Amino acid sequence: MLIGFIDRASEIGQDYDAHKAKNVFYRDVTFHPVDEIGRMPRDAGLLAHAWRQTLTRPLAEATDFEPLRPGAARRSRGAQAQMIRWRAPSSGRIAA
Repeated sequence: MLIGFIDRASEIGQDYDAHKAKNVFYRDVTFHPVDEIGRMPRDAGLLAHAWRQTLTRPLAEATDFEPLRPGAARRSRGAQAQMIRWRAPSSGRIAA
């Protein structure tokens, strides 16, 4: 399973959340913090296989696509967009 998201605590997440009523793409979105997104699949029995991050600069400073970097930002001063790849445990059993 692959999850990509904007961190609610990040500058971008806060801006999108504050203006989502005006945006057709984000109108019905609920933004979540990194810790919450990381906990949900783990609680279901999945294992985090890889964390990646991007958008480590404010959007106003972005001049080109920023590559994914290894690791996870745990604070809003780090990456604003995250990607997590999850996998089933070797037993293949996932909590219901």
